[in-house]
Amino acid sequence: MTTTATNGVDLEHRIRQLLEDARRAGRRPPGRPTLRKETGATEHQIRQILDRLENTTATARRTLAPASRQPATNTTTAPPPEPGTGEPGDPPPPEPATGPAAADNTGANDPPPSRQPDNPASHEPPAPPSPTTSTSDPGEHQPTTAPTGGRLVAWTGFIFGSLVSIAANVLAAWLPPPSANADWTPTLAAQIGAAVWPTALLLSVEVLARVRWPRGWAWILARYGGVGIVALGSAVISYGHIHDLLAAWGYSVLAASVGPLVVDGLMVISGFALLAPTGGRAGDPARPPAASTAPERSPA
Repeated sequence: MTTTATNGVDLEHRIRQLLEDARRAGRRPPGRPTLRKETGATEHQIRQILDRLENTTATARRTLAPASRQPATNTTTAPPPEPGTGEPGDPPPPEPATGPAAADNTGANDPPPSRQPDNPASHEPPAPPSPTTSTSDPGEHQPTTAPTGGRLVAWTGFIFGSLVSIAANVLAAWLPPPSANADWTPTLAAQIGAAVWPTALLLSVEVLARVRWPRGWAWILARYGGVGIVALGSAVISYGHIHDLLAAWGYSVLAASVGPLVVDGLMVISGFALLAPTGGRAGDPARPPAASTAPERSPA
């Protein structure tokens, strides 16, 4: 039989509503004195209804025990009352029902879940890494910027050395032999032949420096053996022609000895200088680009 309050409202429903309101407001459950004051019921009636609610909650908990393994619903439970703050004679607060009835009571008054606004920072592209400043040892050698106009100077020295070497060898062909007559002149073949040696020296240096030689001992022997012999023979003959020309012009023995080295050496060093900006021969091992040691910034 259901006990009713003095105002005609079902007493059990009234007590359940008071407990539910306290749970929603986050307050501790009201005790028996408060329930008597709110409902006008007697102490005996309040105690019977609280015992019945506690038994109903325990039965529903045992019945729905397997359902506890399902994902928990987003329900708010009232915090337990602090020790020493309850009213005298209050029973332990009954646990909220987890059955369909409790779901009906809670679902009707719960506010809808608020939608979190999208975070605009999550759609932004990652920030670029900040430039890092490299620190180096003060005693370490720092590379300097290459001066401009180097190739122009190298071409000038190469062309000038080649022309001077060929002209000196051709002029050496005009030196009369000791038994020559007063009207002696060199033949065209002698003049062309005199220009062959510096030209051969020039071409041998260019072949040695500019051809992309494959790897291997045979190619190394061909490069420095065959081409080196041609360059060495041409240099010796060209050196003799320029030496004789300088001696005939009245240069000293020392000047006539080092003069050919200056002319042919200028031609050789300028030819190699023209290759310096291009990175050298293909036979040389390629150097990988230097890896940056600056730490990378992870995207935001």
